[in-house]
Amino acid sequence: MSNTNDAPVITGTPATTVAEDATYSFLPTVTDVDTGDTGDTQIFSITNKPSWSAFTTTTGALTGTPVQADIGTTSGIVISVADTATASDSLAAFSLTVSNTNDAPVITGTPATTVAEDDAYS
Repeated sequence: MSNTNDAPVITGTPATTVAEDATYSFLPTVTDVDTGDTGDTQIFSITNKPSWSAFTTTTGALTGTPVQADIGTTSGIVISVADTATASDSLAAFSLTVSNTNDAPVITGTPATTVAEDDAYS
């Protein structure tokens, strides 16, 4: 009698927006009825990873802190998990939007510290 390898099941609902300069973190949940029985281990992969993010193939964690240059939307992100017997499952594709945060204006310059009497100061 041979054992049938069951695919791991990946679940979770990733946030679909993050503000620039804020930390983003998503960690999916995985269950695999074969873990322990057959020595299955999970390996995670990602399609369309945002350029500003990091992805961990051992946990499926998607993390990062986008900056102003990253404002916009990355579409079609898919996080998948496969076991050592190549059975796999994926989360539904999602989009992740980096939103703009109102940045304080920056002022520069060095004002003159003296002016002669009867001269204009600017």
